Amino acid sequence: MSGIECAGLALAVLPIVIEVAKSYRNGVDSIRDVLSKSRRDEGLEDFYQELWMEVYLLDRQLRDTVDSLPLLTEDRKASLLKAENLKQWTLESDVADALQEHFNSETDLQAFMVIMGKIVQLLAQLIKDETTHVGSKHM
Repeated sequence: MSGIECAGLALAVLPIVIEVAKSYRNGVDSIRDVLSKSRRDEGLEDFYQELWMEVYLLDRQLRDTVDSLPLLTEDRKASLLKAENLKQWTLESDVADALQEHFNSETDLQAFMVIMGKIVQLLAQLIKDETTHVGSKHM
């Protein structure tokens, strides 16, 4: 994966970050929206639709990345997509070798891992935030 692809991945996540920032920035509007059930429901519906689309695009990007990893069997690639811990991607030698082969440089690989770590962290914050009503079952 080149630096351009890493940048593309980062840009794919940017709308999630923007939406999280908007939800905190609109504190006063949020109070009004809670008082108006229809406005609140409409806002939540829009938020959920945008979040679903961003998570879907992230999933597609990850699947494309894993599918293009050399040296790994299809079963191994499937297990990576089900991994609950991102660190598994770099701790196991076969995966580390495939990632190193896939990315053009150590810098690109590290950028990918940092970006993915940040995405996972932001999604975890969204799930924990009770005001968004997003649970792990929705992801």
